[in-house]
Amino acid sequence: MAFLRGMVVVGLLAGPVAADDGKGPAAGSRVAAEPEAPAISASWPADIRAELERIDGLHRSIVRGGPVEGWRFETVRAGYQAVLKRAGGQPGLEDALRDRLARVSRDEQASRAAREIESILAKGRRVDADVEAVRRNLGRAERARARNFEAVGFIQPSARMIEGRKLFALIGSKGAAIAYLDIPPGINPAPYYVCRSGIRGRVRYSEELRSRLITVRDIVRLEGD
Repeated sequence: MAFLRGMVVVGLLAGPVAADDGKGPAAGSRVAAEPEAPAISASWPADIRAELERIDGLHRSIVRGGPVEGWRFETVRAGYQAVLKRAGGQPGLEDALRDRLARVSRDEQASRAAREIESILAKGRRVDADVEAVRRNLGRAERARARNFEAVGFIQPSARMIEGRKLFALIGSKGAAIAYLDIPPGINPAPYYVCRSGIRGRVRYSEELRSRLITVRDIVRLEGD
């Protein structure tokens, strides 16, 4: 957010192009310096000079005092407009006040742009949080579902046999067999070859296979329903 605020300030409030004197930015670079204080002519009435000094100071304090999106200039604008109503017949005063009001408008534009950026970023953060919450919920649901099975994985035909019956391998997430399945004739494993499946049944360890052997009671498709 700080970077984007900086881009807003540079784009809307940047100072003039700086010359290369060997001590600052390279020639042609744009510097985002704080604007110089507006001039106050000694020829203007003392009360107007004092009022402009007060309003100018308020303007500077707002710009210096907080992030761009928090700038508010209603009081500054109202003050300049009140002085403008009294400016008739004062050489250069009306132009000076209009220049000050134009500067207020530029600062207000920068503040609005920063607030819009903050709003967009806040919406993005909320969407990210919602997506993460959904992922966590799905993960919890998947883990809870997995606990209802003796094993979960991908079923593949195997060359292994036991007591003359062909066995099937259950492949885990790391690509290795995590169990062998003794599937009865009443269950057709072929539809489950292309999806992750949960296995229910009786589990025992087979010394011959050096792996778990599951006598399958039920197969549940977990993906590709």
